[in-house]
Amino acid sequence: MECYGGMGKANGLSPDESENELCLSNNDVVDENDLRKVELLSDEDGREYGYVTGLTAEGIMKKVFRSEEHAYEFYGRLGKCNGFGVHKGDYAKDEDGSVVRRRFLCNRAGLRDGKHYNRLDRKRCHRPETRTNCQALMSVYLDKGSSVWKVRKVILEHNHELIPTGMVHMI
Repeated sequence: MECYGGMGKANGLSPDESENELCLSNNDVVDENDLRKVELLSDEDGREYGYVTGLTAEGIMKKVFRSEEHAYEFYGRLGKCNGFGVHKGDYAKDEDGSVVRRRFLCNRAGLRDGKHYNRLDRKRCHRPETRTNCQALMSVYLDKGSSVWKVRKVILEHNHELIPTGMVHMI
């Protein structure tokens, strides 16, 4: 499985060089050169995000995205490379009704509602428990000044076993 986009191959850079070339700091003011780099980051199929296997939380915090969908595709790629599935969490809207914040969660986040365990008239057995209240997430927000999505919070620790590399295609 290829755990990095074609960016390193296309530009003739190694994955580490392409990552450093395309990462933007959340603390920097975004100028025209930074926006050009963001355009390089967000291609049509959402795969050009550089090397994701060895990324740390600090490396992920430096990423910026052209859209919320590109951020979700990046987190999905990160999840597959590390052995966990992802799903979209809650979001916040501004007064205009536009989404300005979104959370992406591990697929084992949360717990089954307790009322399902206490039913006396249950006719079937419970399905296997898949939720473990995992706290791993990535939260992104829209920077209205530069119109790019930046990473606000990343938690990479999971409270469950991760999927082996050979089984990742089943996520």
